[in-house]
Amino acid sequence: MPGIDRKDATRWWDERGSGEAVLLVHGGLFDPMTGERFWIAPGVAGDLAAAGYRVLTPDRRFSPGRTSADFGVHTWHTEADDLAAILDAAAVEQAHVVAGSNGCSAAAWLALFHPARVRTLTFCWPAAPTTVAGMTSFEQSAAAVERDGPAAYLDALRRDGVPRPGEARPGFPFGFALLHDRRTANSFLSMSGADAARVFRETAAALLPGRPIRGLTRNDAARLGNCGITIRIMPAEPEDLYHLRAVAHTLLDAIPGATLTRGFPVPPSRFFAGAREEFARELLTFLR
Repeated sequence: MPGIDRKDATRWWDERGSGEAVLLVHGGLFDPMTGERFWIAPGVAGDLAAAGYRVLTPDRRFSPGRTSADFGVHTWHTEADDLAAILDAAAVEQAHVVAGSNGCSAAAWLALFHPARVRTLTFCWPAAPTTVAGMTSFEQSAAAVERDGPAAYLDALRRDGVPRPGEARPGFPFGFALLHDRRTANSFLSMSGADAARVFRETAAALLPGRPIRGLTRNDAARLGNCGITIRIMPAEPEDLYHLRAVAHTLLDAIPGATLTRGFPVPPSRFFAGAREEFARELLTFLR
């Protein structure tokens, strides 16, 4: 995997194939999700490379992948800058962008900030907006680190593991990065409890609000539709709690000129393998 070190992070991506560039943006938000697990292991990156594309699959920051970053306030703007930096490092002037789940928010802001870099944009399985439980998990973590300090907070995380979203104990936001990324953990430990709590709260304020999807207002979506980029939206079929068909349709209504494709299972669910060939055909039809 090639990498690029800039300011507060070293960004890593997998690269394979040759031809027009495709940037695959994986899902997850502080989840145990990586480019390998979301796009490579299910076969999508390989299928696109075999069809004649140069495929770039980054690991987003604060996931358990190879990208390493300082602990700090995280925003969708930061994610968009990471993706643009990878295109720069790979000497890619323009790419087809295919994003899954919460990666759709990062891809949307890449297109808004750098529309000339995006040849086409495919939103696959856009994730449902944040619930009250999601906001609560950030505040639980902020209160715990403010009370106990970063060292005790990290000790508890190492002892008890990362809770599931909505579980009534702190640790989910940044949890997998704190356990897997020494750079994240060391910078976290260098902070006071008050400063670390501020990072949790400011990150929640930056990432979580938004309709139709996290980080995107209807005005943002309208601007996206006026960027001159061909946009398609793919719903989840079958849908699940985090990937509702209604979210895909709401996003469709908010982006002028966007079109809806047929639905497919979300990787890496057990349903995707049986739909992989049809998914590849659908995606390649759009890219060509």
